[in-house]
Amino acid sequence: MIAECVEFEVKRSLEWLQERERYEPRRHAAVLVLKELAQNSPTLFYVHVSSFVDLIWVALRDPKVSNCILRVAIGVNTTVDCD
Repeated sequence: MIAECVEFEVKRSLEWLQERERYEPRRHAAVLVLKELAQNSPTLFYVHVSSFVDLIWVALRDPKVSNCILRVAIGVNTTVDCD
């Protein structure tokens, strides 16, 4: 049951990163979901690491989302406005 939930959320988040339209809130949510899944269920997330690495570059090129990604990466509180 948990594996299916993680699988669903990872796939949905990766799809959100892959979208051509620039919808920053969705990309930001995808990054935060993927971060939490990677930290809390690394074994289940490991299967998707190569897709994640390929698609995270899309979000890093988005100037509004990249700031939040960097904050997440260094552990700065992301509940603060990420503009």
